[in-house]
Amino acid sequence: MYGKPITIDDYMNAQYVAEPLRLYDYCLINDGGVAIIVRRADMAKDLKHKPVMVSGFGWSEENVDATQLRPRLKDFYHTAHHGVAQQIYPMAGVTPKDVDVFATYDSFSVHLLASLEGFGFCKEGEGGAFVQNGRIEINGELPCNTSGGMLSESYMQSWNHQPELVRQLRGGLGARQVQGAEVAQYVHDVAGKCKSVIYTKGA
Repeated sequence: MYGKPITIDDYMNAQYVAEPLRLYDYCLINDGGVAIIVRRADMAKDLKHKPVMVSGFGWSEENVDATQLRPRLKDFYHTAHHGVAQQIYPMAGVTPKDVDVFATYDSFSVHLLASLEGFGFCKEGEGGAFVQNGRIEINGELPCNTSGGMLSESYMQSWNHQPELVRQLRGGLGARQVQGAEVAQYVHDVAGKCKSVIYTKGA
């Protein structure tokens, strides 16, 4: 939409929309489409592209009295995050320390911090410190939203995150490729619901 990078000064000089969130903390609205094809593992071995496995998935419903606002204000969806984490990591046989690339719903910049805290990548309240010093960049410890996410690539209810994770595990993305990526995690936490999927590199 904008077609050029923003600087720290651009961000700091932008108007507040709802303090402390400024203009660039919000994603833009746009149109787009994504197709995800899921097939049984035994049927995927002879396909043209390398298979990526769905190794764990989970869901938690956080609506209270037909509203999503109360759980969001209460604990930033952390109760839902914890519930989903207890489903996906054992199912996939991994822990947060095994995740090589992470993608989360990010219509607002604060979503990433809440997801990282809620899924145990750092302690609650320490998300801001965790993302410092290049930790979530392509060559960092935990690359996040590597395509730019909803804030910088496209707002499609975060469906664009999932093909990006598949591509990361298949390899060949050039400058944005996470080297050696074998385990990827997707999180969608919005409208009172939290869903997550663990993808792993196929044989």
